[in-house]
Amino acid sequence: MQKMIDDIRQEALEEARKIRKDFSKHKKKILSEAEAKVEALKKELTEKGKKLADLEKVKIISQANLQAKRERLKSLEELCSQVLEKSLKDLDSIAEEKKYKEFLNKTVNEALKEIPGKAVVKVSSKDKDLLNVPASVSTETDAKIKGGAIIESKDGNVRIDITLNSKLMQLWPEKKGEVIQFLLSD
Repeated sequence: MQKMIDDIRQEALEEARKIRKDFSKHKKKILSEAEAKVEALKKELTEKGKKLADLEKVKIISQANLQAKRERLKSLEELCSQVLEKSLKDLDSIAEEKKYKEFLNKTVNEALKEIPGKAVVKVSSKDKDLLNVPASVSTETDAKIKGGAIIESKDGNVRIDITLNSKLMQLWPEKKGEVIQFLLSD
């Protein structure tokens, strides 16, 4: 009976060794598979992280470019405003040019044809002596006018503004584009 017990014990020990050996092989296989999964996951996360970093980089560069464009447009707008201000200030010097008298009389007389009945021509005090209009047209001086004239019907219903300020402001949208092109042509 002892022999039987010893044989059973021996078989159990061999079976335990076999189970341990199989378990050890299985454990190595599981660990190997887990390590492979961890490496694959690490590689995938690294690639995703790199893609996210690349996207963030592109986003930051795009934002910086957009901000630079905004700053450039703001600078262009400021320069255009300075050009317009300077042009408005320089209107006084235009009234001193030789061709100005011809321009003033031509535009005033053309505008008078558009006014029904009697008209009033308002000009700067400097321009009153340059003006050559029919005697039936009354003239007045207006300190706000730097050059050119405002022609109104006697009843005030019709008003034609041919002041240099208004002419400049009419031309400004088109001329502003030319100013911008000139500024960008560096």
